[in-house]
Amino acid sequence: MLFDFLNLFFAWLPAVLIFILSVIYPLRLYIRRKQLPPNNLIFKVNKLLRKVHKELGILAIALTFLHCRISSQKLGMNIGTICLVLLILLWCTYLLRKKLKMKWIVSHRYLTFILVLVLIAHILITRFTNINI
Repeated sequence: MLFDFLNLFFAWLPAVLIFILSVIYPLRLYIRRKQLPPNNLIFKVNKLLRKVHKELGILAIALTFLHCRISSQKLGMNIGTICLVLLILLWCTYLLRKKLKMKWIVSHRYLTFILVLVLIAHILITRFTNINI
């Protein structure tokens, strides 16, 4: 019972964090397009998300790793592991931002898009089938 709760907790919390973190850039585009003032709620939410982005990203990696350790009894490559690898690659793009120069943010955004797609596939497959990948 506790094991199932922990598995679900460490599955859904990083998933929610990843989705929250992935809306920062689209929100910024929306704010620019609509020319929202700084006192607008969406503007304030985006500003807050940008402020805590790194910390939430590291938390998402740690929680995803815990989920992997709890849910998988054996080592192997599956969709969940691919999500973890993509998260680590996202972190690496941030760490290498000075070497990558302007390419880092483009790489970071593309990896985020791929991560969201793979995460959605992982959620759909594990929730609607008996396959644990």
